[in-house]
Amino acid sequence: MKIKLHDGLLTRNETRSLLNDFKQVLIKLHEDRVNQEDSEEDVKMREQKIKAIQNDFFNINQHLYTQNCSCELEIKITPYGEPQ
Repeated sequence: MKIKLHDGLLTRNETRSLLNDFKQVLIKLHEDRVNQEDSEEDVKMREQKIKAIQNDFFNINQHLYTQNCSCELEIKITPYGEPQ
């Protein structure tokens, strides 16, 4: 399923700003899921996910920095597992 949350193009700076905000939300999601009862392995897995998010968004940001164009963003939602 594709969901279009924004109709129209975004400038490079608008895109970078929006993606940075999204990155912060994803990082906070993983930070909030860590609790004192988690095993060291679970905490390390979350830390690795956070580092991967930071790295992915750094690479995206670098790519956008080199481009002088407008952007269109799409979000893909794919359901997994049993309906709840």
